Amino acid sequence: MCSPEVMRQVRGSLPDSRTGDTAVARDRAPSRRGTSRRGLLGLSGAGAAALAALLPARSAAAESRPERGKRVTDLTHILTTDFPLFPGYQAPTFEPTATVEEDDFLNYRMTMEEHSGTHLDAPAHIVAGGETVDAISAERLVAPLRVVRIPDRASETPNAAVTVDDLRAHERRNGRIPRGAVVAMDSGWSALVDDPDAYLGLDGDDNLNFPGFSAEAAEFLVNERGIAGAGVDTVSLDPGESEDFGAHAALLGAGVYGIENLNNLGQAPDRGATAIVGAPRHQEGSGGPTRVLALR
Repeated sequence: MCSPEVMRQVRGSLPDSRTGDTAVARDRAPSRRGTSRRGLLGLSGAGAAALAALLPARSAAAESRPERGKRVTDLTHILTTDFPLFPGYQAPTFEPTATVEEDDFLNYRMTMEEHSGTHLDAPAHIVAGGETVDAISAERLVAPLRVVRIPDRASETPNAAVTVDDLRAHERRNGRIPRGAVVAMDSGWSALVDDPDAYLGLDGDDNLNFPGFSAEAAEFLVNERGIAGAGVDTVSLDPGESEDFGAHAALLGAGVYGIENLNNLGQAPDRGATAIVGAPRHQEGSGGPTRVLALR
């Protein structure tokens, strides 16, 4: 993040979105801080340097776009202040501390649980001394994506679980799940995200009801397939009715990361895509909000 002063200088060199004028044209009168933007730029040239630094970055971004014919599917929900959270967590807050109109730059102070929205569970989430999110290697965050689908069963049985039979049926159609893959459950549950009670599956006694991985399926993926990560389109790796969190224990206990609250899995193929898991990297974190993409 650039300093506020550099941000002001950079903004001063950009055209106004309403008038098209640059700061040079606007600097007939002093700014509210008593120093014209032209003066700031003239004193150090930092604004011009900062603006120039942006140009190569944009060029590099353009060069790194997927090849023609490649498709990117965003598997991430937008994190809002009313996004459904596992019971016990507090809703996120986004407090503006600066605005372009008043301060020449925009900034929010965000307060949230690590496990909010589409997010990653690092092993440290449940394992004392387990791998923290900052220690997960970048290589493990770029992985073959496999999507196992159970929407029909989930629509009839809210606590439906991905079983070993489901995994073997997936492999009969798509080939063996490769080592180092991310295996995601598509239950169709993401369609309920705008109704928190339905998404959590709350019944009259406030019990949770939603799909997840069975402990046996999680153990199979760990021991027989050596996966890097497992994901779900619900609020937990385990079905809502779980009391022992067997999938969490099997996966995170073996050093496999989890991804919860995935979105748009219906738009990703069963096989053939690459998962890009944009995990955060804060010190000793147990997880955090994550941008997940499927590239094919």
